[in-house]
Amino acid sequence: MIIWKKGIIQSIEREREGWQLVQLIDGDGKVGFALNDTSVNEPVNVGETVIFNATAVELGLGSGGVHFIIHPKKTAKKPFAGHIMKMRYTPLQMSVLSCEEMASPHHETIKNNTKIDRCPVLVGELHSMLPVLCRVLRAIAPDIRIAYCMTDGGALPAKFSDHVAALRKEGSLVGVITCGHAYGGDLEAVNKFTGLIAAKHVLGADIIIAIMGPGIVGTNTPYGFSGMEQGEWLNAVYSLNGIPVAVPRISFKDKRLRHYGLSYHFVNALNVAALAPAIVPVPLFPDEKEESYVCEQLKQLAEKHEIVRGRCNCDWQTVCSKHPVTTMGRTMSDDPHFFYTIAYAAEVAHQLFKGDTRFAARNR
Repeated sequence: MIIWKKGIIQSIEREREGWQLVQLIDGDGKVGFALNDTSVNEPVNVGETVIFNATAVELGLGSGGVHFIIHPKKTAKKPFAGHIMKMRYTPLQMSVLSCEEMASPHHETIKNNTKIDRCPVLVGELHSMLPVLCRVLRAIAPDIRIAYCMTDGGALPAKFSDHVAALRKEGSLVGVITCGHAYGGDLEAVNKFTGLIAAKHVLGADIIIAIMGPGIVGTNTPYGFSGMEQGEWLNAVYSLNGIPVAVPRISFKDKRLRHYGLSYHFVNALNVAALAPAIVPVPLFPDEKEESYVCEQLKQLAEKHEIVRGRCNCDWQTVCSKHPVTTMGRTMSDDPHFFYTIAYAAEVAHQLFKGDTRFAARNR
């Protein structure tokens, strides 16, 4: 089901490369906010009538919390490039110049490289992990080259992410590869395998981060959530001779029992979807009850994966305070365990990049 509506643009609230946030009023007099993807449409102006997708807002879902403009009479005027279609066989399918196709300047590189040469790859579930991983890594090693593989498990347009825009502006990323049906990165890739190869051999990444865009789907069933892709990405990293590092989702502030301590999303992704062993960095927690709780949960993963325990040595709190990020509406002060865990995962990935093999035995 799609709920289409017409509305008149009242104001332009924010805009940057790739999109506009506007306020509009629909035919029933309801005022709302809508996003216009200017990589697909031309920019809109105050007073214009537009058609927009109101489905998520009408259903009260959290999918962006806004309407999405479709502007059929004003498509973006961009030169034709590429023959690979994303969002295939839908009314919004678009052509992109994929890094693999023969017309791409990177075709030979992708064709001739089938491994990623022991490159550490941090694979996470929530988009809010991305800026923390990047900034902690850059605090540890300012010159490190980090590439981001944006998966298609959440938002598809890369330009929708505030985090990506901020990280690119501050120079924390050497590039973004949009994989599968995600689009709008510096490079487009047909799938996760070539996305990882492009990150390593085209962008020259020292460390790769693979996480979906903003938004996650959950159904309160064991496997019915988009984060199951975390296990699939770990498999791909392992298959390409990379070092798969699974970023745990840990919280002691989430009121839902299934996300208390180590999230059941993480446990199920690593137990069911991940067929290859991964490195799982989990920091030591000073509170005895919390530490005991996490230790008990980790027993579910210890047989298959390499659990790494330790304390985070970097000043992660200063890094996170300088660039505030929220996760599920919670800040670092609200949910310190979440951010502490991500910082420790970044630190372990940097140790792996520097050649530390103490905890990579199963991943040789």
